[in-house]
Amino acid sequence: KKQPGKDIWLVGGAQLNQLLLSFGLIDEIIMTIIPIALGKGISIFGQQSIEQKFKYSDSKIFSTGCVQIKYTI
Repeated sequence: KKQPGKDIWLVGGAQLNQLLLSFGLIDEIIMTIIPIALGKGISIFGQQSIEQKFKYSDSKIFSTGCVQIKYTI
């Protein structure tokens, strides 16, 4: 974040998400909701408790029923 340049797109697991979020290195989150109930799931931020408020930025609804929501931190 300290160096100029383009965005970095992070696609990772819960541990990486949690680490970068805890160090304040994530400034935008895009979540996509897929209308399927799997019965079980894992946290996108790992098992440690993190409280972080997100600010709604934008959303899109796709013809497939998926909803993509963009938040800034």
